[in-house]
Formats: sequence, structure tokens, C-alpha cells
Amino acid sequence: MPKLSTTLTRIADPAQLQQVIARATAAENIALRVLHGWVFKSGNRPRGFNVAFQYALESVATDIAGVMWYGEEWSNVVSAAVCAHTIDLNMDLPLWFAGANIEDRLEDDDMAAHQQATFICIAHAFRAAVQMGGIVDGGFISHDRLSRIADCFRRFLAACMWLMRMAGDDPRSHFEAFHFAKLVVKPTLVASMHRAFDRRRSVIRATNAVTERLGKANATLGEYPKYIPDWASCDIVFGHDATKTGPEDAKRRD
Repeated sequence: MPKLSTTLTRIADPAQLQQVIARATAAENIALRVLHGWVFKSGNRPRGFNVAFQYALESVATDIAGVMWYGEEWSNVVSAAVCAHTIDLNMDLPLWFAGANIEDRLEDDDMAAHQQATFICIAHAFRAAVQMGGIVDGGFISHDRLSRIADCFRRFLAACMWLMRMAGDDPRSHFEAFHFAKLVVKPTLVASMHRAFDRRRSVIRATNAVTERLGKANATLGEYPKYIPDWASCDIVFGHDATKTGPEDAKRRD
């Protein structure tokens, strides 16, 4: 940025400085992961490189500055263009889009592989539903429709974690969760685009059909952000909402 248009602020408090640096570093790491994914994981590498270059040129500095000076979670201020470009490149949106933080299994075993495959399956279905919503809305998915799909997406993440961790945390429960995600998630996410669809009842009913077959405790999913009750140790947390703040924000960002 030109020096004349840049406001400089000196931070005298070392503790405050460390907090600002930590927030900036977190945002930088996420930006690097996004750029790396666009270039090396998308099916169209030339387009991925072009998008990554434009984002690095136009938005990265603004996003990191927002995290530094406003003290917000990095995923609350990451540019909406990140999500739009990711979908345009036919790539799955990451879980942080829905404000989800899942603790990975430390063991390198079949259960860890099933957990990863389950989340990939849910993310793939979420991206497909968002793309379909965009087609229905004439090119850009409406904020109202996106919010419903994202809420259903979070519920399925919580439901799969319940099946994997609360239903025994064994190979069979992880296997059941994977097939649950593969067969049930996509049609339910598509159905959630409609206002009349009861997302919570549908997800709970489908989840408990699996828990009853396993002979385990039924899921008791609540409302955002406490889908999982405190007594249920599922290693999943919904700490913040990373979607756009409302229709006005959506209109401002086109």
C-alpha cells in the first residue's frame, strides 16, 4: 500500500503485541493453506494459480489486518471470495466455513481413516448442495438458503461425531458413521434448502436409526452452537459462525 495512505500504530504493551502477532500468524497460516489448495489440489492448476495470485494481491493483507486490529477470530474476517473461489474450482469447502473444530484421532489406524473419509464425504455433499442452491437462485446462492444448508451441515458433523465417539468409538461405529454420511447426508442437505424442511428432526431421526441398530444411546442434538451437550465427549466444538453476518452483508459482497 502507498505509505501516505497507511496508518501506523505503535503497540507499547508486549502482551498486547504478542496477541496481535499470534492472530496475524493464525490468519497467515490459513491463507497459505487456502492458496496451496487452490494451486496444487484443484483440478485446474492454471486457474487455481491465477485465483491464488489475485487473492494474494488483493485480499490477503486486508484479511490479516482485520484479524490483527479487530481482535476477531480469523475465520470471521476471511474474505467471502475465498469460499466463492473454492466452489468455482470444484473443491470442497473446509470445515472452518461452518465454524467447526474437530480434534483428530492421534492413532494411525482404520478408525482415523474412516473419520477422515466421513468428513470428506460430508464436505463434498455440502459443496454440492451450495452449488445447487446457486443454480436455483440464478447464479449466487441466497443468504437465507446458505444459512439453512450450513446449519444442516453442522448438524451432520455433530451427528457423525456422535456416532463415531459416543456409539462405542470402535471400528464398527466409525464404519457405520461413514456409510451414514455417504447415504444420508447429500439428499438431506439438498432438502434443507427449503424453508419447510425440519432439519433438526430429520438429522436426529436418521442418526438414531443407526444408534438403535448399534444398541447405543440416542443422539440429543441441541441448537447452535451447543449441538453436542457438555457431558458428551465427542471432540467437536462449534466456536463461532464463519458465514456472512446477514442479508445486508451478503448484498454488499454481491
